[in-house]
Amino acid sequence: MKKKLSSLALVIAASMLFAAVAVAFSGCANQEATYEFDGKTIYLAGEEFDSENTKVKKVNSKGKVLKEFTLKAEDVSGFSTESAKGNKVMTFTVDGVEQNVTYFVCAEPVSLADLKSSNVSGSDAVVYRDIMYGTRVMPEGSTAFAKNSDSNQDFDVYLPTTLDKLDPNTPVFLAVHGGGWMSGNKTTGDTSLICKMLAKNGYVVFAMNYILATLGKDTPSFNMMVSDIGSMVAHMKLFFEKNGLTSEKIAIGGISAGGHLSTLYAYKHGATSPLKIAFELDIVGPTQIADIGYKKTLEQFIYKYDKDCTQPKVLVDLAHNLIPDLVYGIGEIENGSVPEIELIRKGQLTRDVDLTSLWELVDTVSPITYVTENSCPTIMAYGQTDNSALKFLNFEVNLFPEDVVTDTMVPTTCFYNLKEKFDSLGVPNVGKIFEGYRHEEVASVEGKESLDWILTQFNAYAELYLK
Repeated sequence: MKKKLSSLALVIAASMLFAAVAVAFSGCANQEATYEFDGKTIYLAGEEFDSENTKVKKVNSKGKVLKEFTLKAEDVSGFSTESAKGNKVMTFTVDGVEQNVTYFVCAEPVSLADLKSSNVSGSDAVVYRDIMYGTRVMPEGSTAFAKNSDSNQDFDVYLPTTLDKLDPNTPVFLAVHGGGWMSGNKTTGDTSLICKMLAKNGYVVFAMNYILATLGKDTPSFNMMVSDIGSMVAHMKLFFEKNGLTSEKIAIGGISAGGHLSTLYAYKHGATSPLKIAFELDIVGPTQIADIGYKKTLEQFIYKYDKDCTQPKVLVDLAHNLIPDLVYGIGEIENGSVPEIELIRKGQLTRDVDLTSLWELVDTVSPITYVTENSCPTIMAYGQTDNSALKFLNFEVNLFPEDVVTDTMVPTTCFYNLKEKFDSLGVPNVGKIFEGYRHEEVASVEGKESLDWILTQFNAYAELYLK
């Protein structure tokens, strides 16, 4: 029998179901604080927001202070950083004019000069570990897949040289790790390798943790994960100012689940990002959750168990229990509100039910949904293999139907559909599918064709869009 852990694209539940199958078998107080307001966004750094004693300075694009004022309690009634999740909108009045302003909650930036670094072997690069970009610190303990500390709002930063020799104009990349949305962290092997290699190639690289999903009800949603990226980027803006970096734009990207989340942030929130997204690096990311490959895969699990079912009944029953909670939770959909999902929960969904509206709902968390002619340039690297079986302990199984081509976790149609949309809209992009490469191999081995290609394309896009 076979099993599948993480990084599949989920079709919201597919990936989460696959991960489930694996388990089945196996900053400062804000008293009188002053915040920057650029006319669109306010950056709130710290654990508490005192609306009675908080000043805001409005600055122009060159950093010149145009106005400084004190927020009033009625301007931000009901607001607190504890309840804030990612970028939201607050309303306050300046000179009698009501303004709706995006805010980001993040930690106070630290000075790298006050921290200790370690060397990146074989280079002049150094890395600083476990710096907080937000205020969330998870309690001791573990979930089904990862230590809670992996959900902390913290990051590592790699410099291509020691701090005293660093060029303030050095281009910057933000890496979002993979792991099937439920596991992994900023030091995961392939993410760590990409970070080290880019640092060696002359880039400042940030690697972030984000809140991880769990099995069952009340799981952190995709939006919460993406909100963590927003808070991280907001913190980076303050961090640059604190540490003498001059970048006003960054590249962003990730591997697998990190590819999904970083593209979702770049395409959906790029216009309001505190730092401009120069380009996206998408490595084996599930860019369309309602992709035809995932639809065909889920069909094996979501319908009422009958003679056409191709999977063991125990797995179908498990899917009927897990998929509803995961779809409602990951998608931030009101529990019990989707008739088709309720039929799945009861094991009563029949093959004659039209699922168009369900797939449209699922695609609200698909990056491809938010691609426009204004989307950032994108590099895409994917794998493809005939050996689609996944191994876990002594089990081996292929959850994908025979007519779905994958890298073992992500259908190649995720790549082709995204590239087709880019090309139709005139969005600059470059992409390649590496035949014979499994999902976990595309960016994990130094010296392999795929990783060399990724680094070459990254350097070319950095010259065009980042420097």
